[in-house]
Amino acid sequence: MRFVSVIAIVCAACGGGSAVDVDGGAANHDATVVDANTACADHMFADISIPMRDGKSLAAFVRRPTNPACKLPTVLIQTPYDKENARALWFDNATTENPLFDSPDYNFVVLDWRGFYGSANALNGQPNRGEDGYDAVEWIAAQPWSDGRVGTWGVSALCRVQHWTAVEQPPSLVAAVPIFCAMNDTYLQYYPGGVLRREYVDTLGFLFGGNLVEQHPTDDNVWAYAANLYDPAQVKIPMLIVAGWYDLDNNSTFETWDQLITDSDASVRTAHHLLIGDWHHFAAGG
Repeated sequence: MRFVSVIAIVCAACGGGSAVDVDGGAANHDATVVDANTACADHMFADISIPMRDGKSLAAFVRRPTNPACKLPTVLIQTPYDKENARALWFDNATTENPLFDSPDYNFVVLDWRGFYGSANALNGQPNRGEDGYDAVEWIAAQPWSDGRVGTWGVSALCRVQHWTAVEQPPSLVAAVPIFCAMNDTYLQYYPGGVLRREYVDTLGFLFGGNLVEQHPTDDNVWAYAANLYDPAQVKIPMLIVAGWYDLDNNSTFETWDQLITDSDASVRTAHHLLIGDWHHFAAGG
């Protein structure tokens, strides 16, 4: 999958300008942002700390041009699985060809979720990951290596946090690529046909701790609340929804797609894209 191209298509739909030619050519940066003769292909990594509204900071790293004159759009990835794993998988593995992470046309910021890995000490009550995403987007947009535009990308848990960030409407967020996830939890996601998905629930419990799923074996008011916790009407950016025919829960992904094209803000309702392929849950991004 050519995620460089599809992100460019989605970004173009929001009127933010082209970040990269959809045929894989060089970036067409605004002359007021980057001089045409400025070389931006050489990059560096730096560990950074992103301040949150409650005074805590979240651990992240940035890949950005070494040339301080270069200002690029930024792809933000928020992960509960350790940013250093992401660095090893997507950036340090020179034998793996990946058109997104190999692109010289973007900055990348990979952020540890609050309460996880490098951000473990930032836990302060129940996290609002959408607000954390908002604060991260706006901090990135204000950095000297940023052109002010931020898009998000990610698979599974890294997918869902994009929805939660988007409904908070950070002004500098221009596009999102949620891969293999739904915006909200639904009863059928955990109880297809009314039967508990034991392997699914146990895996989530191992990764993220206890949950209320088994305490609500019927489609009660708790599930009605969960299914509407995040409002697609609050989405004001174009999204590229990616689904795999062999994914864990396609029905919920398609429900989110239907909600976006019918209920998201009218200015972007026709700008969303759906990409489906013969992929399973872990077959993207690696």
